[in-house]
Amino acid sequence: MTSMPERTAPRSPLRRTIRTVLIVTLMVVLLVLLLPYALAPLYRVVNPVSTLMLWRWGRGAPVERTWMPLDRIAPALPRSVIAAEDDRFCSHHGVDFGELREVVRAEFHRKYAGSL
Repeated sequence: MTSMPERTAPRSPLRRTIRTVLIVTLMVVLLVLLLPYALAPLYRVVNPVSTLMLWRWGRGAPVERTWMPLDRIAPALPRSVIAAEDDRFCSHHGVDFGELREVVRAEFHRKYAGSL
């Protein structure tokens, strides 16, 4: 007696949608994680831009940039920037939520203090 191959039930549209969403999410996460590794070699031949510059270019605003090699700036400048950046850097994981909360609170009060 010959056996007939078993038929598999067709996948439901919901299951297919969930699978597609998971695959797209995985691809986006991989892109975000691998993008710095792809850009790092490029920065050996092209000067990097900041996200603020990209935002301004995207909006059509003028961007003026003067690239200065590190050997042409004062030695104290990089150390000053690092020192001024965040005095609590070692006590948080990259984002100082306490300081961020204070900035949001101050901006809220500045913007809405008269209307409360």
